[in-house]
Amino acid sequence: MKRYNTKRPTQLSLSALSLALVSALGSAASAGETIVWDGNSPATMLKTINFVNKSLGPKDLINSIDGNNITVNDTTGTKPIKADVYGAYSYGKGTSTPPENVTNNTVTIQSGKIIRGTVTIAGVVYPDKGGYVYGGYARDGAALKNRTIINGGEIEVGAYGGRSHDFDASENTLKMTGGAINTFDAIGGSSEKGHTDKNIVTIVDGAIKRGVTGGYTVEGNARDNVVTINGGTIGEDVMGGDAARQLVYTHKSTVNYDSYTINNTVNINGGIIGGNVYGGHSGGNNEFGKDENNKPAKLHADFSNNNKVNITKGSITGSVIGGYTQLTTSQSQTNNNVINISGGTVRGAVWGGLDFSTSNPNNLNESKENKVSISDGAVTGRVYGGYSNLGNAIGNTLTITGGTLDSSVYGGNIANGTENKAELNKVEVSGGEVKGSVYGGFSESDGIKSNTISNSVLISDKANVQKVYGG
Repeated sequence: MKRYNTKRPTQLSLSALSLALVSALGSAASAGETIVWDGNSPATMLKTINFVNKSLGPKDLINSIDGNNITVNDTTGTKPIKADVYGAYSYGKGTSTPPENVTNNTVTIQSGKIIRGTVTIAGVVYPDKGGYVYGGYARDGAALKNRTIINGGEIEVGAYGGRSHDFDASENTLKMTGGAINTFDAIGGSSEKGHTDKNIVTIVDGAIKRGVTGGYTVEGNARDNVVTINGGTIGEDVMGGDAARQLVYTHKSTVNYDSYTINNTVNINGGIIGGNVYGGHSGGNNEFGKDENNKPAKLHADFSNNNKVNITKGSITGSVIGGYTQLTTSQSQTNNNVINISGGTVRGAVWGGLDFSTSNPNNLNESKENKVSISDGAVTGRVYGGYSNLGNAIGNTLTITGGTLDSSVYGGNIANGTENKAELNKVEVSGGEVKGSVYGGFSESDGIKSNTISNSVLISDKANVQKVYGG
């Protein structure tokens, strides 16, 4: 005989109902908020966020940190936002709210203006603050997978895909198809203390007063970021990854403050760039950590390796550098960077790897195995496969199959140091025009030729060159 528990179905139904309710609540929470600011929006939609008065963001600042969609579309031009715009914002330190990540939020600027306003701190009002757009901003959490889309309008100060102060800002996106950023930069992911990895910035059109950076960090590393410029006007530098390192830290020697910009990519397919272009930019002035007795604890390294710059069109007023380092007294490397130029105009110089450190205490600085390839376009300044200010330039390659180069070209170049070497560098010219000299390897150290070893130059009949030096 079968036995049935008449209470069991009821219990199952209640459990299923509870699970369904929890699931629905979770889905609702993760769906985020949708906010639209236009010419009819009431001022009550604005609030103080991050001390900036009258900012635009989600209604529930504490809980709405994932999946928000914030749009500014003031076609009337009568309601500028005199503050900031946030896809989401979290701040846990010093409050009852624990640190939270901000993820998967989107800010879209269609039209209208975001301008400076005021901040209030301890009852005191300060003018000329704000004017930024953030896809997501986390003070004490990470900013991950947020998006800022700029299709028009004006942003007075700057724009970020995602920004964090203490943690990572990674996998964020900033895309600009029109409009203007009138004071500062467009940045995919930015963090003062964390890493900035896998951020993407795409500029199709529009005007940016200063620069564009895929991933920017002060104390972390910038890796695997991608910047693509298809058009528009950019006033200053374009960087795939930038590890600034501008501070002197006081920590025990076990703390690692090495600086890396690795595997970043910049694609220039059009537009006007008023500054330099860097695949990876790493450097600052904090070469030494300090122990608890305020004495030097260790040397910190500065690496800008495996970065890539591709140029097909466009105009660059400054120079093009695959990987760049600039610490003053530390180990410094710019290795395995790649530059491909198949069109466009570069008015400055071209460096596959540029190690510009001013001290080399352990003879470890180097610019090694970088590659520059030029098949078309015009370069006004000098071209270097690899360059080290106070280290070695080893195994760099410069290949020229077309284009017009107005100055001299170098496979590898060393600037200073009697013990440093330009070795095993190579230049191949099979087309185009080189109006200056061609050097396989070169030493600027008072003409010490013994430091240029086993470098080579290969010139074909189709090449138009002036003077050739193997080095």
